[in-house]
Amino acid sequence: MWRITDSSYEEYPRDLYGEMYSGESFIIRWAYRVMQGGKKQDHDTGRDRAAFFFWQGADCTIKEKGKSAFLTVRVDSERAPQIQLSQSKEPPAFLQIFNGGMVTFKGKISEQK
Repeated sequence: MWRITDSSYEEYPRDLYGEMYSGESFIIRWAYRVMQGGKKQDHDTGRDRAAFFFWQGADCTIKEKGKSAFLTVRVDSERAPQIQLSQSKEPPAFLQIFNGGMVTFKGKISEQK
């Protein structure tokens, strides 16, 4: 998971995963496995896949939102699907990444410290 900064992006501390800020944008890599035939079998026959979500807080500027889309392309060396998400419009697959523990705070992380 990465947080978009003024000039680039930075890795987000693992202990803060799921803590989002309405004035920030984040890039989240979702790793998942596609099972052959849709069933779990005795031996592992699945294929590993990934997708990149770029989450945009409701209070982000247009410039910050554009930067998050641009930087997602830069982070994604796997050429995986890239999905734009707006705050409060997250699909269940995204929320599942945080095991139901996603919280959105008002403002920017720098304002909270």
